[in-house]
Amino acid sequence: MDDCKKKSCHISLKPMLGIIITAVVAGFPLAALIWMLGPERFLGTFIYALSGQLFGDPWNRIHAGFTLDQPTIGKWYFWFTVFTVMSLPYMTLVRRFCIRCSRLRHWIFALGLTVLCSFLICLLTIPFFWLVQYIHEMGWTQKRIFGLLYGIAGYVAVLGFYIWAARPQKTELSSK
Repeated sequence: MDDCKKKSCHISLKPMLGIIITAVVAGFPLAALIWMLGPERFLGTFIYALSGQLFGDPWNRIHAGFTLDQPTIGKWYFWFTVFTVMSLPYMTLVRRFCIRCSRLRHWIFALGLTVLCSFLICLLTIPFFWLVQYIHEMGWTQKRIFGLLYGIAGYVAVLGFYIWAARPQKTELSSK
């Protein structure tokens, strides 16, 4: 008997129902982020980073510091940390317990993971670029160096997680 069928957590469920469950479970962190931020802010983060508007705006001193009621570098790093700590362990559990026996389930999971990781990268790019502008305008300090290192570590963590989680599991390679 196929290993995937032995280990399946979906006992006697029709394949389509398993695919729907995978889509809903994998999409939960995205729905939570959209609910917490609001649709306008969620999409606005993507548009601001991906359209290039972020890279065309000049440095503004309002971005310096760490206040949660202003668009500051510290605030954006804080929200990146909150969303990353909230969503990546959840996606690890989804990957672990929802064995993706079919290629369709794998692609559904990978789609949700791609959108989530893209959002996290955009969320990190905004304060990281502001910090680079800040250093260019005001010079180096120890806190700014730590901020750059934190941003680089965030990129490595999210991209490394994406590479690990998006790859097919061994049981998928043997399935049709």
